[in-house]
Amino acid sequence: MNETVIEIMARMPAAKFRHVPVVEEGRLAGIASIGDEVKWHLDELKHESARRYANTSRQLESERLITPAQLSPSENYGDIALN
Repeated sequence: MNETVIEIMARMPAAKFRHVPVVEEGRLAGIASIGDEVKWHLDELKHESARRYANTSRQLESERLITPAQLSPSENYGDIALN
């Protein structure tokens, strides 16, 4: 069965299982836990937040509402690849 991470995340609480085997090329590659799924989801939310912040900052800069100097270095997210 080929399921995405999102599909598995939705099924785990509903089916009341906490662990799921990860199979690659017909072989057991590992075991994923509900904690792994929660961590993955939190990481996705963090990166989405950074992307939105960067996009908003770029939009404000392009509209000349703020300048790059007004952004603090800790808020710049320059090390994250943004699409």
